[in-house]
Amino acid sequence: MIKRLAFFALFFFLLTQPARAEAEAAADLAEDFIPVTESFDGAHVMVFGALISAKSDIVVVLEGPPAKASIRAKIKKFGIWVNDEAQTLEAIPSFYAVLSSRPLTKIMKPEAMAMRGLGFQSLPLDSVAGQGFLQNRLAKGLYVEIPDGVKIRDKKLFRADFDLPPNVPIGDYKTTIYELKNGSVSASRTTTFKIAPIGTASMIRNLSMQYPAFYAALAIALVLLIGGLAAYLFRKAT
Repeated sequence: MIKRLAFFALFFFLLTQPARAEAEAAADLAEDFIPVTESFDGAHVMVFGALISAKSDIVVVLEGPPAKASIRAKIKKFGIWVNDEAQTLEAIPSFYAVLSSRPLTKIMKPEAMAMRGLGFQSLPLDSVAGQGFLQNRLAKGLYVEIPDGVKIRDKKLFRADFDLPPNVPIGDYKTTIYELKNGSVSASRTTTFKIAPIGTASMIRNLSMQYPAFYAALAIALVLLIGGLAAYLFRKAT
């Protein structure tokens, strides 16, 4: 009887103990701010760090600011293709990239990937509209998976390099670095960086967002002015 009581007491003690905290990965970003100017044609992101264990794998996830997308699927009505009713996708990453030292399927089991939200299949894109959104982002280079995007050197250091496309969304980005051993996450770290316009690009963007009607009128006026000037110069030259 005493042994049973001692067993249940030990079981209750272990059950009520707080979960063991996950270690922090030794990793960071080379830059935490990426400026966007008039001549912006993309940018380079570098993540680097040190392994806690020589037998570990590394996964790096880059997520852009959440987007709200309205998708209209093409359906056939009365023999012609038309747009169906709009389906709205909420809080979907506008940009999503996964870089790993090996293919994700060789590092983690599908259920573990789903629990951590790793990979395209873990995003809420199961619907027809979601799949259309995914294909659109893949075509634009805004959703990317690179199974050999993380390089490990001497089983001690790692580095991930990624080139952001010119059409990358503006905003705050989240970078999560996972260190995995035997298919389980042993350490992780989340850090952020920002992509924002500066100079004239910033002024134009702020104008278009704060005063859209004035921005549209100004754009039309500039087009008419440039067109009129070009016509005048052409008539003068002939």
